[in-house]
Amino acid sequence: GARRNLRNDLLVAADSITDTVSSLVKELHSAEEEEEEAAEKMPNGKERG
Repeated sequence: GARRNLRNDLLVAADSITDTVSSLVKELHSAEEEEEEAAEKMPNGKERG
């Protein structure tokens, strides 16, 4: 019935949200690593921020 379809829609939505969040986290981690590498190359990296 309709309730089962709603539950399925919610499960599908939760799955896509989980995928989106995990890919965002991966992007954040790779961006942080790039910033750290750039800071290491800079002579005054420790003074930044």
